[in-house]
Amino acid sequence: MSDTPNDFKQIISELATALKPLEVLAESMRGLDRSHRLQADLQMIGQYYSDAERKGLYAQLDDAHMAEAEVIETQLARNKRGNDQRTKEQYATARGQDQADKAFMSNEEFEALCAAAKKKTNDLQAAHPVLCRVHAQIKRSF
Repeated sequence: MSDTPNDFKQIISELATALKPLEVLAESMRGLDRSHRLQADLQMIGQYYSDAERKGLYAQLDDAHMAEAEVIETQLARNKRGNDQRTKEQYATARGQDQADKAFMSNEEFEALCAAAKKKTNDLQAAHPVLCRVHAQIKRSF
């Protein structure tokens, strides 16, 4: 270390340099921790869910995520429409019926769509937290 103990900046710099190799070790440990938690979750799922149940719940989770994606697409279509003065029919001709339906959706319909998508996801997460956690990890890895 430094010859002058009062030079804190130098000490901190030297300490940071000395500890740099430990960052790689810490990241490796975090990776091992994630792997162990995933392995424990997979064992728990295997113990409490049959293959058919698990596949059915994964399909429900995929449907819930698709519903959330539909909400986002609808909001984007509504935002894209903005102050466009065209009628719904004109908009449908220009962008397609599906985009027109999303862009002209009423606030009440949109709020109901949002609430239904959120409820579907929240209900599954509340009932099957471990399964949802593993499903999310698998989806992130692809």
